[in-house]
Amino acid sequence: MPAYVVYDADSDKEDLFWIKYLPCGEYDYGFKLEWGCNQTYTFPKRVHISVLPLATKPTVLVPPLTEERSELICSVPKPCSQALRVSWKWTKADGQVTVLEDYRYWTLDQLIFGYRYTLRINPTAHHHNTNITCAAEYDNDRTETTVTLHVQFKPKISNDSHCLVKSELLVCVCISRGIPLPPISWPSENLTAFSVTSVRTAQTVRSTFTMPASEYHNATVKCTSSNERGLAETSIIIHNSGESAEPNSRRKGMDSALPWIAGLCFSFNLVFITALIIHIRQRRNKKQKQQSEEINTYMSLKKADVEEEYSVISAKPKRSLQV
Repeated sequence: MPAYVVYDADSDKEDLFWIKYLPCGEYDYGFKLEWGCNQTYTFPKRVHISVLPLATKPTVLVPPLTEERSELICSVPKPCSQALRVSWKWTKADGQVTVLEDYRYWTLDQLIFGYRYTLRINPTAHHHNTNITCAAEYDNDRTETTVTLHVQFKPKISNDSHCLVKSELLVCVCISRGIPLPPISWPSENLTAFSVTSVRTAQTVRSTFTMPASEYHNATVKCTSSNERGLAETSIIIHNSGESAEPNSRRKGMDSALPWIAGLCFSFNLVFITALIIHIRQRRNKKQKQQSEEINTYMSLKKADVEEEYSVISAKPKRSLQV
């Protein structure tokens, strides 16, 4: 075990025995005295030491978070002269963990900077309901604290908001996102026959406004959403069901035409591959035919040369002997 023994030369009665950096667990130590020529004495009493995990965890201070730059502060326990490493981790909504900051301070640095560590972030809607962890790692121990972030941001109306006249009814849908949840309001002046329904999720409000189309004479409908952080409003253009259905019918037409297009492409590919195979075979046959003709021509030429050599050989007439 790591230990340090300090002997006081001016005293013959006691020694100092220091133990540092022990991991968590149970330990027993005995003492033995040695002197002279291999003379020893073992003390019967032993010392039992229990090393417990750190009981103090880091303290994380989180200010009210808005869409402005903010500072998170982590205060960690005193490291007892051990090396200290402090890290910040962000656990996203999908469970993915990202290390934001990682510090490693030694004893001298701790005396200068203290034990407070600052994390600066720019909060957004993605930080809402996610976790931030401050972890302190020592030589033989580790402790951490996790907090959940709550971010407030002003409303923002979605581009998916729309108004449609269908079956003599005017139906408008307004979608707004914000924290705290931003209620949605519709124009109600001089209107009597209308209804409003709302659906709320974690960060979104979806409100539906319905009334007879014959009783509304404007070309747009105003949607307003507000919370503690601000206000958002937009004017939604009213479309007839035919105008809205045209893109859908066009899309359906394209969807129904996809099988025909796929079949046509397959047919073109099949014809192209067939024509290519026929062309390759024709070229191969033509080449074989040319090679055959060249061989026949060569053989005929060789035959003509042989016949010509034998045609010049003729029998010579015998000379008559004169007496």
